[in-house]
Amino acid sequence: GLIITACVSVVRADSLGRTPQESQALVHLDRGEYKGARRLAEKSLSQSNTFIANFVLGVVHAEGEGNLARGLYYVQRSKEMLLTEEGNPPANPDARRWHKRVLLREQAIYGMMDRRDQQLNVLDQYDEHYAPKLTARRIWPLLKLERFDEARDLGKALVHNDEPVVRERAYNGLMAVEEEAGNRRQSYSWGLEGLKDTRGESCIIATNLALGARRTFQFAKAISHDTTALQAQDGSCPTSPHAQLAAMYLVFGEFQQSLSSLKLLRSTPRPPDMRVQNEMVIRARFVELLLALGALD
Repeated sequence: GLIITACVSVVRADSLGRTPQESQALVHLDRGEYKGARRLAEKSLSQSNTFIANFVLGVVHAEGEGNLARGLYYVQRSKEMLLTEEGNPPANPDARRWHKRVLLREQAIYGMMDRRDQQLNVLDQYDEHYAPKLTARRIWPLLKLERFDEARDLGKALVHNDEPVVRERAYNGLMAVEEEAGNRRQSYSWGLEGLKDTRGESCIIATNLALGARRTFQFAKAISHDTTALQAQDGSCPTSPHAQLAAMYLVFGEFQQSLSSLKLLRSTPRPPDMRVQNEMVIRARFVELLLALGALD
């Protein structure tokens, strides 16, 4: 399926912090230093059972270690503790900011677990209390539930939004809706419009457009779109476009370029939660290359 950008909330210490360790854990979490964040959060919990330390552990387990069930447990415990202490919804500005942060993380984990009804339920909780509403985040769970018409209506409304990031999500979502519904040419058409709207600077739209070109047998265009994605600097692609380029060069029999793309893919920095998946992609592409070269053993 198409790639959907994962949004990670930035966390920082504030007036609700109780221990120095949890404040330090947040700093490590911001830096993607999951081992240090976990060690400090666990040390903080040994002194005081706080919602912040539980939140850190939830993100570490889900994002840093891929243990989604454990991550969800800690994030939900963090939310329960926060609302018990501060009210539902909280009145304190810092608590409200934290409530939004925890809800964003909770819905993201539900999404990674493909539990779409619960994801929509958490989005309902967010939209009930906070603005702007997270309407664009509803497109993907709706299409996964095969509620295509609802997803289309949202996407078509949001392509006119004033915020570029919302329009990007809308176009990307419409591509995904039509892809899941089996309308590949329509998916490709939405991608072209999205690429134009983002002035060719959205990696996620360009790489999904390349995937759409490949699935409609426009192989030369697929390479062109993936090359555009490589030049984009917005950081929206969770996986380097070299993963798709390696496959396309193989289709054209350009074995050396395919191998070069695999090497570049491996050298591209990857977040911890994507490393295992990316390594599997690299090995699969390498197997395809070896088979094409006749190295069957």
